[in-house]
Amino acid sequence: LTGDSVLSRANPVMDELAAATEETVNLARRDGDHVIYTGKRESVHPLRMHLAVGRRLPAYSTALGRAVLAELPADERARLVPDEIAPLTAKTTTGKDEVLAIIDAAERDGYTVESEESCMGVRCFGVSLPFGLPGSDGLSVAAPISRLTGGREDNIIETLLSIKARLSTVREHSAIR
Repeated sequence: LTGDSVLSRANPVMDELAAATEETVNLARRDGDHVIYTGKRESVHPLRMHLAVGRRLPAYSTALGRAVLAELPADERARLVPDEIAPLTAKTTTGKDEVLAIIDAAERDGYTVESEESCMGVRCFGVSLPFGLPGSDGLSVAAPISRLTGGREDNIIETLLSIKARLSTVREHSAIR
């Protein structure tokens, strides 16, 4: 990952997001129908999600993976989501049509949320990043459900969308590729 231009551009974004949310922030890149985690910032809290850089998970079962898939054409999404989905937890959505509907909603909304589908007790909020090719890189915030009270979910989503919008504007004005 040394010299990866997306990672170098994403590092300050991950720092900003981690400081704003005080939760775990993950960065990943799509590799076919999976995502490979390429960067992270740990939560300041002792109770937090741990996911090692280099870990590979099905894109269609994670918040940031679904957000990244939402950047692709619908026919490519359908090709990348298998007919039979092996659950990661007891709460993983395993119906192809249901997963595709979630990805469609991510395209419409600009973000997606998954609750305990990749890790029990954790809710993740994901967006795609406007670096590189569409459908390549994504960012997520992962928080224990027990801490998501008093508008914290809305704050996390607003922060993610604000960062994504700012990066999209920078890309449009500077031709980041």
